[in-house]
Amino acid sequence: MTEPSVQLQDIVKRHGQTVAVDHLSLSIGQQEFFSILGPSGSGKTTILRLVAGLDRPDHGEIVILGRSMTDRPPNQRPVNMVFQHYALFPHMTVAQNVAFGLLMRGEPRRVIDRQVASILDLVRLTGKEDRYPSQLSGGEQQRVALARALVNRPAVLLLDEPLGALDQQLRHVMQAELQQIQRQVRCSFILVTHHQEEALMLSDRVAVLHRGQLQQLGTPEELYESPKSLFVAQFIGLSNTLSGRIAIMDDSTCTIENGHRPPIRAPRPAALSFHAPVTFVVRPERLRLLPYSTDASHNGAINRVIGTIAKAIYNGNEMLYHVEWGEGMTWIVRTPLLERSPRFTVGDHVLIHWHWEEGLVFPS
Repeated sequence: MTEPSVQLQDIVKRHGQTVAVDHLSLSIGQQEFFSILGPSGSGKTTILRLVAGLDRPDHGEIVILGRSMTDRPPNQRPVNMVFQHYALFPHMTVAQNVAFGLLMRGEPRRVIDRQVASILDLVRLTGKEDRYPSQLSGGEQQRVALARALVNRPAVLLLDEPLGALDQQLRHVMQAELQQIQRQVRCSFILVTHHQEEALMLSDRVAVLHRGQLQQLGTPEELYESPKSLFVAQFIGLSNTLSGRIAIMDDSTCTIENGHRPPIRAPRPAALSFHAPVTFVVRPERLRLLPYSTDASHNGAINRVIGTIAKAIYNGNEMLYHVEWGEGMTWIVRTPLLERSPRFTVGDHVLIHWHWEEGLVFPS
């Protein structure tokens, strides 16, 4: 079995009275694109600083390529870091920025020239060696920062919100380029981001953090389709929720009741008892819409609620409908724009329906 690239073993880091990282253990594979995802204050950047050696853990051990790095300074770790704002030297050219680390290591000029030329070709900046950062676009500055971090061939590249300063269109372009570069340099990438879409799109695996604790670790599909907690379900992607209590249970299903709203049938959660308070979650794309007069029973719909279209948002290849139902409930329904799919307008009365297996139930 291949040795992990990075291992965090029971790491604790405090900032004063605040616990930034709380007994965190992770194992990151060689050549893996790994993302750490969480809201502000969840400990994401602190973890990168610990791996880079910029901070020291209060407890636990950091192992890189089988060697303990806990007590080693940053310059003795096979790790480089790319920051959100790039930190390029404004008085240096592209080539000089990229070569800086190799110069500090005392590499011969011929080695520096060869490696700089190779990495600039990889990030598609050949021909711009003599330009200054102020003469580059945001995407080009991002590539310079990547080239500078990769030129000395680290085993691990740490990326702290590297696309945060880019507009949405350029972010999508750079996401594809990051994946391609990572496959070519064949080193581990550890990305920190609070953008769920970015983490799901780029990563082999994602760790979701909240208040310094690991909430779930898995592939993007596992996190989205099988979240282990209400926090993960609500943090990853869009979710519709309903609070209630378990009123009926059998071997595989339960029925959730909440006051004046229709009862909801859902998969029976493990380790929850009769009358337990729960939160029901269903993804917008799992819901279907039909005109109110339609009988949905032939579609196998166990759950049906009647609502009114409050907002209809055109989103290219899909519609996002905000549907009001019950007392004060608004759910989002995502509907692909197919040739025969019905279209609704604000004020239309509709039937929301879905199969009981398509929901999730969590303790409240």
